[in-house]
Amino acid sequence: MIGQNKSLKILLPLAIKELQRDLMAQGDYYPGDLLKAVLSVDPEHWKACPNEHAAVRKLISSVQLPGDPEFKKAASRFLTAITT
Repeated sequence: MIGQNKSLKILLPLAIKELQRDLMAQGDYYPGDLLKAVLSVDPEHWKACPNEHAAVRKLISSVQLPGDPEFKKAASRFLTAITT
């Protein structure tokens, strides 16, 4: 549902807690898909919830993200969400 930008006020805090335990947590498909879904959330949501954005930014600041081009695109979009 996060990937569809549904119920974000409820689901993102839960997802962030799970990612704090395991950054590469697996959702339905593959290790890291939860993080990819979170990074792909609509930038407008991050602008409205800067504390959540900061929490996710902190999580990914000290790790090397997977090299998958779609993952990198999601991360780039996430990282510029608040600044644009």
